[in-house]
Formats: sequence, structure tokens, C-alpha cells
Amino acid sequence: MYEAKEHSVNLLEILKKSKYDCLIWGIGSLSVSVRKLLESNDIIIAGYIVDNGGCKEINGCPIYTREDIRKQKKKFDVVLGHSRYELADAFQNDLGECVDGVFCLSDVCYGQWDKPNFDKCISMIDDFVEIATVFEDQASRERLKAFIQCKISGDYRFLLPFSDSVSYYNNPFFKVSHESYVDMGAYNGDSIKDFINSDPAYRNILAFEPDRISFGALSQYAKSIKNNIYLFMLGGWNRKTTLSFSETDESSSIVDGQGSDSIMVDRLDSVLDGEKVTLIKINYFYGVKETLEGAEKILMEQKPNIVITVGFDMFSIIDITKIIKKINPQYRLSLRFGSAMPARLFLYAY
Repeated sequence: MYEAKEHSVNLLEILKKSKYDCLIWGIGSLSVSVRKLLESNDIIIAGYIVDNGGCKEINGCPIYTREDIRKQKKKFDVVLGHSRYELADAFQNDLGECVDGVFCLSDVCYGQWDKPNFDKCISMIDDFVEIATVFEDQASRERLKAFIQCKISGDYRFLLPFSDSVSYYNNPFFKVSHESYVDMGAYNGDSIKDFINSDPAYRNILAFEPDRISFGALSQYAKSIKNNIYLFMLGGWNRKTTLSFSETDESSSIVDGQGSDSIMVDRLDSVLDGEKVTLIKINYFYGVKETLEGAEKILMEQKPNIVITVGFDMFSIIDITKIIKKINPQYRLSLRFGSAMPARLFLYAY
């Protein structure tokens, strides 16, 4: 942790002092969070860069291709608005003199913009050591270390050796085949589409999405699926209740206790009531621990494979790891990165 602190960088301060205009590479959901972060720090966005042309502007900002940037004969700073941080160096080399620097802001998801409090990190060393011993392989412990170093320092390069390119359904720990699949945080069906591509002979799909707008998009997508898909406008929790809700511009909705809307949540054990479950995917920030507590019977009696996105903040990984092992000590646990970005850290329980 002290080594990571010595490598601490403040990319926002560098961008503030830069004499060059700032562009965001990418126009997906993550670019929205990047733009919010930059503008909240009085960094003006001059436009976006895309790899394939088509759109001309977003919210008044022009969209450029790489060729457009080369033709301008001026230099820019570029901030990544996607999760493929391992591509940053190649991007800068490709554009050469057109780019002063390529910046990867490691903490942009769900407003987790500030580095963790270092004193709190030090005070929780024993907790991190404890969960490190729980993981099944040395590779997981190496990724935990790199994750902590990146969160403390803000330097994504700690993660570059660990771009595993895994996904929810493509991983070295379990094969996805003929699953009874529970998708927690199904959003508009994007992860279900990936699941079906990985397991076209699935048994059934049980999709949970609590947000009304996202559920509407999910329902439309579900019409294109002919076989065994069941939708629930619910979130997971450890009891049946109503929670305040905040819709973000990213791909998953979150429960944060301060939202202007409300959603219904319930225990998976109660909702599914003995339904066969072989695979659970969870992708949201708040409420993962409570969702697992509400699926205690399923985890104990059926022991489905589980994959959870755990990299949104530095400390939730501790609670999530502990609760899984507490509910069912038979689970083996491993960590891998989908790409060289903290928020793309996946926990596999199998």
C-alpha cells in the first residue's frame, strides 16, 4: 500500500494545467461518467474520438475520427471513455504528434471519483490479508494486490499485466452450458444477449431489473427470445421492501439510499421459491451483499456458479467474499479482470 501511495498521480490536476484541448475517446455509457467528472473539475471537453464514423455530435460536442484529428494539425489531450485501458499506449503511438497525452481515469464508475482514504486502507490490511487467503489461486492474490495498488495510486498501469479478457460467461473456472440463469441487474438485456451466445441451449433465463425504464427496454428485447425467459421488475435484497433508487448514465441501475425514485426489492429465495438455479450474475454497486443474503437458501442447497463485478469500490470486495464463504464454505473463489480497469474485476464463485 505504501508503494502504491508513492506512485500516486493526480491526472485531473495535470489536465487542468494543460494548454491543449481535451477529447474523450469513446462515446459509450462510460464516456458519460468521464465527461461528468471532467466538467465537474472545470475541464472543458472539445469533442469525442470514435474508431468508426457515423454520429457527428453528442450534446453539442463534435465527434471526430482519427483521420479527422490528423487533419486538424493541432495537439490534444485524450481521456479514455471506455474500459480498454490497455490500448492507451498504442493509441498515442498511432496518433503521434496529434496527442500530447492519453489519460486513463481509473475511478469513474458510479461516481467513485476520489481515491480511497489511505488511513482507512491501512486500517483494513488484516481484512485484505484474510480474503487473500480465501482465494483459490495465486493469480487471484496477484490481481487483488494490483487492484488495491491501482485504487490507491490512481495508476492503471498496475493492472496492465492482468488484462485477462474474461467475461461473465467465458472464464477458466466453470463452463457455461445448459444453465438455469439468474441475471441480477439485467438492464436492457445486453448481458442476456452475451449469455445466449455462450449458451444457446440454456434451460431458462430469470432476469431481474428494478428500474421501470430499463425494464421496458428489457421487455422489448425479451420479445425476440422465443424460449423460457421470465422477467421480474424487482431488485435483489435480504428482505421484501421498497428502496430509494438512483438511475445513472451507466449500464446498470444502482440502489443508493438517496434516489428520487423507488424500486421494489425482495429475497431471491422467496421469489424463486425452489426454482432450479445453476448460474447467477450480479452487476451493480450497492446491494450485492444484501442480494447474496437474500439468496442464502439457493447458495446453500443448490450452490450455483456465481460471477459478480466487485471492482466498483475498494472495500465491498471484502464483504462480498466473506458473505459467500459464510453462507456456503464449499465455494471456491477466484478473481480475474475483464480488462485493465478496476471496475472490470470479476469475482467467480464455483
